[in-house]
Amino acid sequence: MTARIRLRRPPSSIEGMSTIDRVRVKGWVLRYLPLEVLGTIAALVAAWAAYEASGSLAIAAIAGSLGESVGYYALVVVRSARGHAASARVRSRCSLLHRDISQRLCRDCRP
Repeated sequence: MTARIRLRRPPSSIEGMSTIDRVRVKGWVLRYLPLEVLGTIAALVAAWAAYEASGSLAIAAIAGSLGESVGYYALVVVRSARGHAASARVRSRCSLLHRDISQRLCRDCRP
């Protein structure tokens, strides 16, 4: 009796992917694709503007690199600030609710 070894081919399309893989791909797309697109657009705009202003490809390359970093991380900062602001609003609402409940309880317990 001979044993057959079946090699699993990697999926070539979305249909061949498992549900977990689809979730991971979707998570990556939602998290990183806008950052990459914004970084690429910022790099192209910065490189074009630097080349038009200086006529030097070296300066255009440096400006493109800096532009990509600024574009990419600007969106990271905006997302982070929104997340912190949302969590601060939730915390402040919870603390207000907690304070209101504790005041009512203390009021009811007073002689």
